[in-house]
Amino acid sequence: MTLLARFSCSIRPEARDAFARTYADRILPVLVRHGLADAGPCPRIQPADICSFLLAPESPGQLAAAKQALRHDPHWQQALDQLTRHFPSGHSLRHSLEIYQTPADQPKIVEMGRGTHQGLWHNFGVQDGLPLRAMASRLQKVVI
Repeated sequence: MTLLARFSCSIRPEARDAFARTYADRILPVLVRHGLADAGPCPRIQPADICSFLLAPESPGQLAAAKQALRHDPHWQQALDQLTRHFPSGHSLRHSLEIYQTPADQPKIVEMGRGTHQGLWHNFGVQDGLPLRAMASRLQKVVI
């Protein structure tokens, strides 16, 4: 499994094909300049009013850095404004750029000592790409 991010927009269902062409012409080049390679359309069945495309960032951190840079990129803002004008829906363009799937790295195996938890444990943490420290504690599991 490779790391993938998903760019999705809420659009009118009849505008899907035109939106896909506009995405390829105006949005994708800006995303590529920020290090997010094209990974094709989203393979899952989607609601009629959502159009999604997959991107291949190098790491979760690289995706976060690209999202931050996009907020300050005038070309990105201009592209979003053009999409809003070309695909009006009565509000500004609702869009999202988030992690779609991420692989689990090789876990760190830690020998546990005395107590109720003995044996080998797999530990996953923020350094493995998990977004929150609270999730890390929920994803520890015992290896039997």
